[in-house]
Amino acid sequence: MTEFYFVSPLLVSTLVGLLTLIVLRGGVHSPTNRNFALTLVSMAVWGITIFGMRVTSADSAAIWWEKAALASIVAVTLFFYQFTRLFTGQTKEQFLLPVAYIVAGLTIGAVTVGQVVPEIREEWYGNAPNFGRLYLPYLGVVYSLMFLSVRNLIFHYRGSSSEAVKNRTAYILLGVGCALVGGAFDSLPATVRLYPFGMIGNLMFAIFTAVAILKHNLLDVRVVIAKGLVYSVVSIIIVGAYIAIVFSLGILFQENISELPWFLYLGAVLVAAVLLKPVFDRAQQLVDTWFWRRRSDYLRALEDFSEQAKDVNDLHRLAITLEQAITLAIGSDKVTLLVPSSENKFVPAANTSIGGGESLSLHLGNRIVTFLRDSGEILQLDNLKKHSSTDAQSVSECAMLEAFGAQILVPLKHSSELAGILVLSEKRSEEAYSGEDLRLLRATANQTAIALKNAHLFASVAAQRTRLEHLLNQVIRAQEEERKRLSIELHDSPVQLLTSATYRMEACIETFQRQEQSEACQELKTIQQLLDKTLAELRITTSGLHPPDIEKFGLIQALIRQIHAFEKDTSLRCDLDINGTIPRLPTHVELTAYRVIQEALSNVRKHSLATQVGIKISMENGAFEATVSDNGVGFDVNLVDQPEHGRLGLAGMKERVRMIDGLFSINSTTDTGTEIKLHIPLKAVGIEPNTENMMTAGTGQLT
Repeated sequence: MTEFYFVSPLLVSTLVGLLTLIVLRGGVHSPTNRNFALTLVSMAVWGITIFGMRVTSADSAAIWWEKAALASIVAVTLFFYQFTRLFTGQTKEQFLLPVAYIVAGLTIGAVTVGQVVPEIREEWYGNAPNFGRLYLPYLGVVYSLMFLSVRNLIFHYRGSSSEAVKNRTAYILLGVGCALVGGAFDSLPATVRLYPFGMIGNLMFAIFTAVAILKHNLLDVRVVIAKGLVYSVVSIIIVGAYIAIVFSLGILFQENISELPWFLYLGAVLVAAVLLKPVFDRAQQLVDTWFWRRRSDYLRALEDFSEQAKDVNDLHRLAITLEQAITLAIGSDKVTLLVPSSENKFVPAANTSIGGGESLSLHLGNRIVTFLRDSGEILQLDNLKKHSSTDAQSVSECAMLEAFGAQILVPLKHSSELAGILVLSEKRSEEAYSGEDLRLLRATANQTAIALKNAHLFASVAAQRTRLEHLLNQVIRAQEEERKRLSIELHDSPVQLLTSATYRMEACIETFQRQEQSEACQELKTIQQLLDKTLAELRITTSGLHPPDIEKFGLIQALIRQIHAFEKDTSLRCDLDINGTIPRLPTHVELTAYRVIQEALSNVRKHSLATQVGIKISMENGAFEATVSDNGVGFDVNLVDQPEHGRLGLAGMKERVRMIDGLFSINSTTDTGTEIKLHIPLKAVGIEPNTENMMTAGTGQLT
């Protein structure tokens, strides 16, 4: 211990000298580096003078070494104060620097004349100073300079928005803390038997500050401290466990510890090794809980969310769980999860977002959305305007983001697809988001994107199932409606005609029995007319069930007959416009088009109150298109898929077209009429456009 007491100042001075060369090599033209180099040189001189004081046996010589050491301390604090002004860019309080130089000069003068340390005394560890009457003012000057330096660093840390700058500043503050702790130890050995660690604290200060100046990509200083505490705690526990095991074995075998067999030592090492993993995990948990306070619990909450997200299929519940976890873990004031909607824009996934944001929305074509999808990078507030457009829609959406207080937008990407956008406002603490926060968000975003994709798929399957159930109910209702219609039509016409024919037959039989042949013949003619009329009515009814013209002559001829029947029934003129030549399509495709047009005409007759109706048939760009339009009262197209409004016909039309991979659209507004359009690509029904089996447009006859 005595040897280390004498050698440690010289060793520290040597290492500090090397750091001085490294700092100057890293930026000799930098005023900050040069000024810190002066601080290190003063610290090296301080170490040399302490070494001289400790190795000198004569008190008269040792006192001059001690005075030189005290003067070096003043120089270290003075140059360090000037360094902090340069490092932090301090431009205020310019008068303090010359005042500091004047006070430092006077203090060094007081040290020289022996007013601070007049003599040296002997302590258990070696030479130690006796403090004079100006020792407390001396300490006041030294600690005032250190206080001003620390104040500059703290203000710089709080005022900086750069995480890298804040981290470098924290390293310097950590070094200052080591120096102050070491200085405190130096003042204790006179009354408490603690070894003076002032020089060790100085070395730690020099290392931490030099690293902060020279290295920009620093590990988060809080992580450094936390990891250091973990390894220290684990080392103490494991070494203590090893010593306890060895002592226990010595007591058990009643032998001196040094005389125990080698395999017992090996067993103790193995036991300590087995304890290492659980002890390390527990120590990590304890240090995290103590060091990060509540943040440790929040990080575990995000881990729990990642586990829960694997089994969550409800998009609404997933959004609420994510927003709550982010709010707790990072401390955001407002959080909203936006997901794609059927309206080609991103909208809030949950009905109620944390802190508001229910009105937020971003269109898929927005430049912000495009940037997030293409880059996959987190977009911060400073770059929001950079990626915004000047069109009215983008300006409106940016205004909504600003009103929400959006600070960062996190893309949730699955493969190349943007599954969602997480919008975060500023923190409740009003601090900037740290690099650790962004890393945490990126890690969470990957898991969330997968969970969102699964939730979307689950919701899609559930919606498809609901839609199929709804369509099945529609089919059943349509069947019942059709049966009811057939029942009414058969009862109103064919059944009545057959009943009349039956009565006429009975009358004819009675006439034959009276041998009135002329009257009987007249009754037979009436019966024949009734049966002919009944047959005609039945043919009309059966043709409505399955038009025979479709298979025999094709769609155009069937439509012409349908239009004639419609005009006769409604007294409305229906114009048929055929553009180009129409190929014969597969029967099921032509039947689908026929049924859609038939249902559209039926809706015109029942609901539209129209005075003009038009049907347009065309073949363009390899696709069959049909449009039915009227100038009737129109309706709200948003109610088409809502069964409570009774739009079974429209929903059935839409489903028929979808089943043959076609497109169906409805364009209607109140009092402006309705346009129903179907688009069937020929390739979708397995045929290529050609000239074979074509129909002449105007006549509909096969060529």
